[in-house]
Amino acid sequence: MIIILNGTSSSGKTSIIKLLPDNFYDGIYCEHTIKPPESLYKNKYYTKKQRIDFFKYSQWKYYKSEIKKLNNFIIDLVETNDQLGLKKYLSRNNIKNVLLYTNLDNLIRNIDKRKNYEPSGLFVFDQFTKIYTSTNNENEAIDIICLKDFIKNLRHIKYLFSNEKELITFAKKIFKKLNIKRLQINKNYYIKSIYKYDIVLNSTNKTSKKLVKELYQ
Repeated sequence: MIIILNGTSSSGKTSIIKLLPDNFYDGIYCEHTIKPPESLYKNKYYTKKQRIDFFKYSQWKYYKSEIKKLNNFIIDLVETNDQLGLKKYLSRNNIKNVLLYTNLDNLIRNIDKRKNYEPSGLFVFDQFTKIYTSTNNENEAIDIICLKDFIKNLRHIKYLFSNEKELITFAKKIFKKLNIKRLQINKNYYIKSIYKYDIVLNSTNKTSKKLVKELYQ
């Protein structure tokens, strides 16, 4: 089986893969393990779209060449633009799109934990808004979020902001990007993934071992 494991940076994808049994996969791809596509640039001008396409298809071609040799392969990436496109491009029957959901509180904790060895930063939340969106349907919701809680938790990484006003403005901007129209500080909002994945792993109150067990099953 080919597994495409997507999720924001600092969501814990790599930690899960490290715990998988040896018989689960024949090969792993992680975005930072091969030569970057930028190394293939010629000395000429590229539009932003051309750079995005260059990055995407150079990696996709690599995946396609690798899975020809292997039956079980895991692709660990952060894809926000064409989230389900890779599965179509690879055109194999045994592919599963898997999304690892990590809530805003855990993302903040992980950002703080990793600041000394693998800093990520606030861009993680922009990734979050490109993978998830608000919904009024409780049955399709993956989680509940609250602006007041988000502001409170962001204060654990206040060193990434100049002052309290900037922090609060940032928090509101992220919630608005989740398509929340009438923003209220104390209100709970449902969110869901924008696209439909084959499997969604929700990491809320779960250890990496528990998530590995769910993925293995």
